[in-house]
Amino acid sequence: MSKVDPAKALLIAFTTDGSSVLSSINCLTPEYLCFFLPEEKKYLIETDVQPHIVKMPHRWDWILTDDPENFMVSHQALARNFPELVKTWGVHPGELACDISDATPSMAAAMSFVCRPIVSRMVMVPKGTSTEPLGEKSFPQQASDATLLEGNPWNEEALQVRREA
Repeated sequence: MSKVDPAKALLIAFTTDGSSVLSSINCLTPEYLCFFLPEEKKYLIETDVQPHIVKMPHRWDWILTDDPENFMVSHQALARNFPELVKTWGVHPGELACDISDATPSMAAAMSFVCRPIVSRMVMVPKGTSTEPLGEKSFPQQASDATLLEGNPWNEEALQVRREA
């Protein structure tokens, strides 16, 4: 993947497998990392993801959702736990990236709502990634030279607020 600015903190959804998750973590090299996932996927973090992280974060945590397909359940799990975690980490507005590559629509919506006050980037690993060996480690790489898809959706919102002001 092309060079992307590192993120101080990364909230990343995890529902299927470690490919897009691992690619994003290795690209953004966060100091602090939080996985947002269902309980039954928790074991995959230690078996499929952690051993292949190129630069380990200073700290990583997880927040569990009982139903990744239910917006209210996912939102409650994040809203009750994530603000305190960010405070503990010392993360300030503009220092958080959220990866919704592997999120269900409900999880992505919950992440957007809860992280809105401090997130500076929403990111996604492009569809169609494949696993390529990299030395002794392997992690997903985009077949073409496409980069991590990232943007700040709040920029568009700021335009509307400016017009209204």
